[in-house]
Amino acid sequence: ELRLVQDPKDTCDSLQVQLGKVLYASGSQDTAIELFTHVLQRNESDSEALREYAKAYVDRKRPNEALRILLRVLVHAPNDTQTRACLSDIVKARGGIDVLFAELGDAANSGPALAFMATLIKDYGAVEQSVTLYYKALAMCPEMTTYVLNLVHTLEVCNRYQEAMELSIKYCKQHAAMTIGTHHSNGQVAALFDGIQDLFDRKLRLPYLEG
Repeated sequence: ELRLVQDPKDTCDSLQVQLGKVLYASGSQDTAIELFTHVLQRNESDSEALREYAKAYVDRKRPNEALRILLRVLVHAPNDTQTRACLSDIVKARGGIDVLFAELGDAANSGPALAFMATLIKDYGAVEQSVTLYYKALAMCPEMTTYVLNLVHTLEVCNRYQEAMELSIKYCKQHAAMTIGTHHSNGQVAALFDGIQDLFDRKLRLPYLEG
């Protein structure tokens, strides 16, 4: 019979973080932060302690430091939902998108990095900020079809339908020879929208492609 043996230090660290969370919630914030600090002195990569430390920075109106820590946590725990949610809350706040660009450093000039962040924060309600990131990612990698598609879907979530339509038509015209299945090309689809300026025009009847 195989048994996983947990390091006693890991158990101790986890208990200290849990105790810190209780103390923080009950108003003993300084004591809680001391506990988180002690854990991080033993293991600077402890995701749970880092996350709680970041939350303390948020409460103290220091979003840059908080986001910097959360980005570190994502490296070790990319699928941690609490970290993702906390990071998204920071980006959603006023000026949050600028904080994100500042803390991303060189990655702020990487299309894949921005697209990853756009997808991450969209799942936690930061949809308008996600649009901004997708636009920047697309500007850096204009041939990435997935960026266009994700941006269009996100614009729809934001009820920015006119913008979504115009972006879709622009893409179809730029890649006119690309076919949809074995029937129609992007160029044919784009041509259906010639002369349509306003998606919300009451006189508009959406075009239909035979076949």
